[in-house]
Amino acid sequence: MEIIAQTPRRLELGYRDTKSGWGSKVGATLFGLAFCGFGIWGMFAGRQKILKCIRLDPVQIECQLTTSGLIGSETITLANVQQAQLIKRRGASRPNRSTRKDVYGVVLITDDQKTAISAVSTSNYPTKQAEVRRINSFINNPQQFALNLRSDGRGLGLIVGGILATIGCGVIYALWQVKMVSKAVFNRDLARVKIHKTSVYGQLEQLSWYLREIEQSFIEESRGKNDTYYSLNLKFSDRQRQRVTLLRTTDRLKAETLLSTIRQFLDEI
Repeated sequence: MEIIAQTPRRLELGYRDTKSGWGSKVGATLFGLAFCGFGIWGMFAGRQKILKCIRLDPVQIECQLTTSGLIGSETITLANVQQAQLIKRRGASRPNRSTRKDVYGVVLITDDQKTAISAVSTSNYPTKQAEVRRINSFINNPQQFALNLRSDGRGLGLIVGGILATIGCGVIYALWQVKMVSKAVFNRDLARVKIHKTSVYGQLEQLSWYLREIEQSFIEESRGKNDTYYSLNLKFSDRQRQRVTLLRTTDRLKAETLLSTIRQFLDEI
């Protein structure tokens, strides 16, 4: 914020370059949309898997794997299943390779192929190892004629996806609704100060007070993670005793210059 116009009767503060913020606006919007997208994908990506195996004869096993989600389901038949196997893969690369974790999955081996019956994951190795043992125990036991296994990841998908979508929608909503001061006009002829607040997407709110209702103008200092911030505020003596932050910056001189200008204009009334 800077001085846009200044005369003995009028003082206008605002921003000259309205295009400089487009990069941050686009970035914030894409951030929100990305979270919404990942959230929706997560809700639909959750799958329930049901494995049903039957023994056709002492050495021949046939299995059906049904995969279902929020939309649709798919069933495949695996003939002559020989064994289950736990597979291990290296996790995604990280800056510190020593921190990479292995990921695990379960596959069924038939005559000519390996078919994955679970997604690779780092979080439930004991569960997947137990599944492999249970399937192989069934295959190697001629006295057992049927096996049913069920794993349901739909609930986790809905929870994680819902959280991500909520965050993304919250960001978009905040960009639409949360308004910051874009212009302040002090007018002696009208004896009023008008404050214009604008959201990232251009939602406009206009506030107005009599100049005599300005009880105090001051700078408030606060510490951030790496910087010190200086907030230029106006406090009003209306019923709500409202306070408006005109500017928040790390440039102390800029905040003090604008404060001095406002005070000088008000003192000359």
